[in-house]
Amino acid sequence: IGNLDDLYNYIDLLNLWLFDKLSQQYPKMNLELLKGIQFQMLKSDDNCSNRIPAHAIRFAPLEHLLDVIDGSEIQTFSDNMQRYSDILLATMTARARLSSSVAKYENLVSIPMPNWAGIGAIRYIPNDININEQSNVSSYDINTIQAELARKLQANDSAFSLGGGTNEHDSMFYLRLGMIRKCDDLDVLLQKISDNGKETETSLKYVEDMAEKIKVGIEKVQKDLQNENQQILAQEGLLRQLPVISNIMSWWSPSPTTSPLAMKGRSFDLNSGRIESTEDTYVYRMQIDKQSPHALTHNDGETVTLSTSTDLATNSTDNIAEQQQTQ
Repeated sequence: IGNLDDLYNYIDLLNLWLFDKLSQQYPKMNLELLKGIQFQMLKSDDNCSNRIPAHAIRFAPLEHLLDVIDGSEIQTFSDNMQRYSDILLATMTARARLSSSVAKYENLVSIPMPNWAGIGAIRYIPNDININEQSNVSSYDINTIQAELARKLQANDSAFSLGGGTNEHDSMFYLRLGMIRKCDDLDVLLQKISDNGKETETSLKYVEDMAEKIKVGIEKVQKDLQNENQQILAQEGLLRQLPVISNIMSWWSPSPTTSPLAMKGRSFDLNSGRIESTEDTYVYRMQIDKQSPHALTHNDGETVTLSTSTDLATNSTDNIAEQQQTQ
């Protein structure tokens, strides 16, 4: 936390967060949120005229209780107050060392969050993007990764949330880090962001490469089909393409249905990236996986020993001779 002003503002945010949690969990306590300059911590070189209002939580059991509360509920309230205090202290400590901890990761940058009660905000930057030379394409890639990261991390940890996209000076998304229970949790959260960010970056690159392959394949197929269409047009003639005359021409001189130049479809294999004709698919009513000439077939690598007729005859003669000697 940079200076005392930031510290005091941040403590005020923590008090608001604490009041929100306690008032939801203990509505019978009827906690009261107060605001005034008397609740602001006084600086050593400051006077009361320069102080800004701050928030405080008032708990007056004899005045505000809405219902009868026994001793066990008061004890639970006290225990939770201690638990929330530990969370606030751990979060304050983590926020103070956020910048130094983020500097250890080459793909992470910290984002200032003055009005956020949690630890702060982190943005994952892909390896192929220079943060100092941003463009519309790089901003789109960064936003895509942040959104995917938030979706994956939120599934297992509620400390992550997606923010950003509304500031006119910085329209890119970022990951907000909420409250933590222990100071060591900060390193765990940053490591999760770094590891999942690299996995997300790799998967998105794979999708982009596959999309580029599909785009090139579609362009090639369109060109091939156009060439085949022109060949069929040249073979059949222009008259067969006219709506009325084509019927007369087909009746007078039917076009061969099994023309070698008949237009065929195309299929794109995502695994190999090859474009193949769909002729076999329509002939056999199924897709055929064409095997590599170097791939093993079912019986490759197996040694089959066959007995010849000569061996069988020899074995049977030997058996007869042995039986005669025995007799």
